Amino acid sequence: MDHRKQPNIDNLFDIYRNNLDGEMLYGAILLASFFGLVVFWVFGWIAHLATGAWYRPPRR
Repeated sequence: MDHRKQPNIDNLFDIYRNNLDGEMLYGAILLASFFGLVVFWVFGWIAHLATGAWYRPPRR
């Protein structure tokens, strides 16, 4: 399958940048940033669930 025909965030960045569609480009950047934060928080929460009961960092 052709890589350029698959809808992904990289292709959206290229399309919006080439068309000089600034609002859509900023929206795509914000959406990608938001998804990155959500993934970071979810994995942090999972790590806390997995290790929270038996590991407590030392207090300063």
